[in-house]
Amino acid sequence: MNSLEDTPVVSVLMPVFNAGRHLEPAVRSILNQDFSDFELVIIDDASTDGSDRVVESIDDPRIRVIRNEVNLGVVGALNRGLFRCRGRFIARMDADDLAHPQRLAVQVAFMEANPDIAMCGSDIHILCEFETDRCTTSWVVPGGTDLLRFRMMFDNPFCYPTVMLRSAVLRNHGIDYRSDCPHAEDFDFWRRIAQVADIANLENKLLTYRIHAAQVSETHAASQSASVKRVRHRVRLDLLPWSQPFDDRIAPLLFTAAWDPVEPGWQDVRRKLATISEFGGLRFMLELVCWAVCTRFSLFMKRGSANMPLARFLTRVAVCAIIRSTWLIPGRMIRRRAEAV
Repeated sequence: MNSLEDTPVVSVLMPVFNAGRHLEPAVRSILNQDFSDFELVIIDDASTDGSDRVVESIDDPRIRVIRNEVNLGVVGALNRGLFRCRGRFIARMDADDLAHPQRLAVQVAFMEANPDIAMCGSDIHILCEFETDRCTTSWVVPGGTDLLRFRMMFDNPFCYPTVMLRSAVLRNHGIDYRSDCPHAEDFDFWRRIAQVADIANLENKLLTYRIHAAQVSETHAASQSASVKRVRHRVRLDLLPWSQPFDDRIAPLLFTAAWDPVEPGWQDVRRKLATISEFGGLRFMLELVCWAVCTRFSLFMKRGSANMPLARFLTRVAVCAIIRSTWLIPGRMIRRRAEAV
């Protein structure tokens, strides 16, 4: 471990506001990492629940505490923390989650082996404190830059307390957190990083993500949902150069980004088809559906009867498109299907 006068490899950034209930396990999960060359930067955003006493009770020279005299909100706290982080990499961490012991070691090794990557997240375990459908699913999508950029049109593909950033990219491009997407500021932050550098998600499960009644996604669900829609719209604008013409290069990326093999519910399918139509137009959306039915139909049937309504629905859309407008099927696709037969 470097001394405090030296620059650590990693700065772990943890904003804290009234997180006393889960704070100590979260802090100790970082201190117990296999990788030791880090500092833990805790931004106490004027907590009133004794969170400061929890941190003071943990004696470790790697902890640096910055206390705000007044509550700045999460954006202000995160930006103050970014300014204070000294590491080559910045690892985001929340005060109610648990980092697995190998988290920093795995991510540092990946970032050092891939110097073009500015940000990487990971898969997660989910720990629920109450009954909710979200406890059985994960929105984390493994993959590289292009797939994740397209995935952002539909959902946030990163679990924010798993993300590690290359600090030089943030400095060189002046990227920080903004307040115009309340409760989805991380999502917009990732979007702007993806505009200037490559990104990735690891398949490793490196964090236990806690779902509880006091977290932002529960207490500010409506505001967060509105902000997420705003970010997704910005992503569509970022990707507009990809929207025309429809071709075999974009189709697999967009289909993989949109397709959810676990929960292909009607509402989700309709929302994603609408998003694709907004992105490339109605013709573009129908061409993608036709392409999917021609080339990926077996995927709809992998999980049995649960996906059969979706398969029938997409087939009907494709058949209607073919009957009404034969120009919806690219000529090269028809030739390839004929050759395959």
